[in-house]
Amino acid sequence: MKKNIINTLFEHSQNQPDKIAFCYHDVLDERNISSVTYNELYNLVTKVGYKLKEYVTYGDRVSLTLANSIEYIIAFLGVQSIGAIPVSLTAPTKQDKKAERLKVVLNNCNPITSIVDKSFTHKDILNSYINIEDLLLSDKYLNISEISINETAFLQYTSGSTSDPKGVVITHKNLYSNHLQIKESFQTTSNTIYGTWLPIFHDMGLIGKILHPIFDGSTVHAIRPESFLRNPKQWLNIISKYKVELSAAPNFAYDYCVDRINDHDDLDLSSWKSALNGSEPVSLKTIERFSEKFSKNGFKYENFYPVYGLAEATLFVTSRTSKNNINILDLDLEALKNSNVIEKKPNSSFSKKVVALGVDWGKNSKTIIWNDEENRCCNESEVGEIIVSGDNCSPRYFNNKEVASTLKLEIELINPIRTGDLGFIRNNELYITGRKKEVIILRGKNIYPEDIEGVAQTVSNKLIRHGGAAFAIETQNEQEIILIHEVFKDFNPNEDGEVLTKLIKENVAQNLRVNIENIIFIPKGKLPKTTSGKIARNKTKERFLNEFYTSDKYLYCLNNNQDKINEMSLWIDEEFTKFDFKLFDERRCITPNLVLALGNKGFFGMTASDYQQKNKKISIFHTMNFIRKISSIDLTCAALIGIHNGLVLSPLEKFGSDLQKKQWLDFLRSGRIFGSFALTESSSGSNPRSIKSKAYLNENNIWSISGEKIWIGSAGWSEVTLFFAQSYDSFNNYLGVTAFLLPTNLKGFGQSDETLTMGMRGIIQNSIILNDVKVDSSYILGEIGRGFDVIESTINFGRLGVAYMALGSMQRSLKLIADYTQKREIVGGLLIDHPLVSSKIFEISIYTQSIKYIVDKIANTLDSSISVPNELLSLIKAIASELCWNSIDSLLQIFGGRGYDEANSIPQMLRDARLLRIFEGSSEALFEFVGQCLIDEQPKVITFLRDNYGFDSLEENLKNIKNEILQFGESEKSSLVRLSNYTLGLSFSYLLLQESYNKTNNSHDLKNEAAEWFKYSKDTILRDFFVKKRQNKHFMNFEIIEGICHENNDLPNWTTIKTKIKNYPNIDFNDVEIIKMDEKENIDNIKVFIKEKSDNKVDTYHIRKWILNWIKKRKNNSINIDCDKSFFEVGLDSLDAAELAYSFEDEYKVKIDPTVLWEFPTINKLSNYLVNKM
Repeated sequence: MKKNIINTLFEHSQNQPDKIAFCYHDVLDERNISSVTYNELYNLVTKVGYKLKEYVTYGDRVSLTLANSIEYIIAFLGVQSIGAIPVSLTAPTKQDKKAERLKVVLNNCNPITSIVDKSFTHKDILNSYINIEDLLLSDKYLNISEISINETAFLQYTSGSTSDPKGVVITHKNLYSNHLQIKESFQTTSNTIYGTWLPIFHDMGLIGKILHPIFDGSTVHAIRPESFLRNPKQWLNIISKYKVELSAAPNFAYDYCVDRINDHDDLDLSSWKSALNGSEPVSLKTIERFSEKFSKNGFKYENFYPVYGLAEATLFVTSRTSKNNINILDLDLEALKNSNVIEKKPNSSFSKKVVALGVDWGKNSKTIIWNDEENRCCNESEVGEIIVSGDNCSPRYFNNKEVASTLKLEIELINPIRTGDLGFIRNNELYITGRKKEVIILRGKNIYPEDIEGVAQTVSNKLIRHGGAAFAIETQNEQEIILIHEVFKDFNPNEDGEVLTKLIKENVAQNLRVNIENIIFIPKGKLPKTTSGKIARNKTKERFLNEFYTSDKYLYCLNNNQDKINEMSLWIDEEFTKFDFKLFDERRCITPNLVLALGNKGFFGMTASDYQQKNKKISIFHTMNFIRKISSIDLTCAALIGIHNGLVLSPLEKFGSDLQKKQWLDFLRSGRIFGSFALTESSSGSNPRSIKSKAYLNENNIWSISGEKIWIGSAGWSEVTLFFAQSYDSFNNYLGVTAFLLPTNLKGFGQSDETLTMGMRGIIQNSIILNDVKVDSSYILGEIGRGFDVIESTINFGRLGVAYMALGSMQRSLKLIADYTQKREIVGGLLIDHPLVSSKIFEISIYTQSIKYIVDKIANTLDSSISVPNELLSLIKAIASELCWNSIDSLLQIFGGRGYDEANSIPQMLRDARLLRIFEGSSEALFEFVGQCLIDEQPKVITFLRDNYGFDSLEENLKNIKNEILQFGESEKSSLVRLSNYTLGLSFSYLLLQESYNKTNNSHDLKNEAAEWFKYSKDTILRDFFVKKRQNKHFMNFEIIEGICHENNDLPNWTTIKTKIKNYPNIDFNDVEIIKMDEKENIDNIKVFIKEKSDNKVDTYHIRKWILNWIKKRKNNSINIDCDKSFFEVGLDSLDAAELAYSFEDEYKVKIDPTVLWEFPTINKLSNYLVNKM
């Protein structure tokens, strides 16, 4: 009898050596093994076993944290081949930076070493490790020794609590017994063809789709779990192409296929005779949906096999026989609450349908239902705890914790195990009703959380299927039911929150006679789940009790600060307008009484809750609209509020430590102290990669920070500053940009005199100079070397804030123009009757409505914790600030001479608004950046706008504009690429505004007139482009430029003018150059500059194109690559990084360190870095 997996593998290698054992159809790298025969598999296993014996002895535990692959299978079997014990673990995700669960499990099983692959990034938490790539290099083979069937085959950790991990000891006897049960149930043979995407670290994937097929000598076709999640059709493709007969998945996977696969006419699923559904509650609706959708592809309803199993029973316990139908019972819900099994009464609407999970398999296996209170077995009409037993059941957990339960039974059971599941047996078939620990007991009635979740999901398609967790909490009086539920991207908390809350509560009450006390909606992917994909209700409850859902991940709750918002809005309307804003401008200072009033009313605490979480932050939507309303009165005050909330308070809440929050949060929220954001430098502008400020860590773990920042708003008032510096460790190794939260009273912290700016005079701006400031690591905001995370978060907030400020000023301009022109008489009537004036009113009106629509959409999206592409935020900031400037200029022109009178504040509006065009990135640079992103065949921003806002015509319209702009010869491309990018970005902004205007619900039907105006605007931009294109050719001709310079030789020598010019930063975007001249520079310098620009064909466009071509050639891939995806996501590993670096060096004669691919991990980021380096 074959009872040992390694001996069985040896026999297959002799009897069917050339038969394919495993084939992975989506290997990450050509160096990975894509398929392996039984002979090859045995040889590789024994090679790995031979090498492993250098480090591991019989009975040692070896953890495996590898990507799903044939290498994983080889490593697992290689450990078993020497009598050691493999422990299959899941590698931490990118988001799980601390790898907490892996640490806990490793501490519990204490492996002698770990086998990893080169993609594993948490090697620092391992005591020792071996790369699978090194093990496969062995040139010797192991002689296999006999292993007893009672020895441990492997440890299988359940997806339970991280505080008490349970490693189930699976013996070779358990494993072989379970194999026989599966074989008997599904009649599998060596000819059975399997298909799988299941992860190997999970029992359903490891045992059901790896070890069981090896016992049978079958063939398995596989893809990685990531491939399934990215495109579920890949799973069905392998079933169709390779005539797969048996494939299994959890319930959610079948729903996922129904929801995500549209084009499936090419599939043939007629070979798929056994579609196993298990690992989580089986839904009748899922079975019906999947069967209906894929019926025309040959899939039949009766091919579904609902199954039941658990890790403590190795894997498999029950399934239906092929002769039986899928049995369904419709049960009376009220009876079920009292643990009674009674079928639904006629005309009763309160019922629950449960799916039969089949019968026991194996002669020694027995499943019973146990009544704990009466210490007896239940009859067919009672719900109790499910007890399983048999040779497949594990004897113990690792570290000698008993799995088997002691029960007073009249019959003898082998290793009986309490499952924690509740259910009943009817006609020998098992039915499950819920989890024992998760049942909500309300006034003596049993309420099953999955029932509440199921009803909730039916009220709206904005709720994610299988994305809810219901649980009960103890209050002073009784238990209260809470529901946490995931929502799709189109969920708008301000519009949908209250509506869906009401609908869910009403439907649950009507169908289940249960009241839900509180409902919280969270973004997709944020609900805790186990490693097997089950809803982790207890973990969700723990997060709720720890107020996790009041952090920035929190979306919408019944308590949404509406009273506070109404109070703040009323204060703006009635009190804010009474202050003397002209005085602030003249005296270059906002008066203390206004600062105190703004603090008392909560305007300095909008983006963060207080330390004790008693006073909650308000939504981004309301924060931005307060900034807009205040901007319509005074831009300086709006800027002060925006800087404080967006650039100081918000990053403190998102990235601050508990100590930092306790020290600063409440003081900043109240406006009792101010903070500042110090990024800009004289030599680098606001480009964080080019900043010169440095922070060095010494051997005593003390940082020494030096550097100078300029034009820092509110710096003179600040008591704490967010300061960014390039950081280095004690060995002078570069660590990246790091953010420091520094009190301004530190030794070595200095400030310059006020910088007298043209506008925004009420905000003091000056330089901050740090000279060897000493701090420890508790002053770091976020993580060492992760300053870009902080910068990106603040800049994105700032760009949206600038758009709202511009919108407020535009709305004020529109109102002033309308009011004035309706009163101002000119020859022939009122000024408003003049066609140029009425046309200008129309123009500003459609722009304000368009901008208002899109910025509100963006704010609501951010409130839903959904990221918004940088291109969109950059674009809306640029076009809003440009149109704001034009609107105020028109206002001044229409007012005529009165427009120049300081008494009416228009000059101040003009001065203040001018800053918006350069703050957070100049408009020209941002339009160029957006245009550069739009060159891609499938720009990310287009997909985002289509999927989230329904902007369906953008893609086609953009394509037409690209065809007009991007037509020039290769010889022209280098000199024109930036101009074309700028024009493309600017043109696209008007396409975006037109789409936004078409979505607005205004009372005037002017869409046709607006469409004409937007077309005129785009045509004007294109005409301007072609003129500049011709000029551009002349500009690169030095003789013409030299002539122009000589023609102006009669001008005075400007270097003699006594003007103090200092601290001019470069306008830095990608590689924008500034010509710096002093009295020694002359026309020859200009000649050299122009020649260099003419000869240099290398820019961001060309570097990016070269990288794209290199990757496509490397991967033999012609599909489009997203330039914002990480190199790892497009299939590059560390070896690829080295080869890319060497190829770049050969091509451009510039040496780069391969590690820069991880510091600048996308094509766009690396391109910008390389251009700057060159």
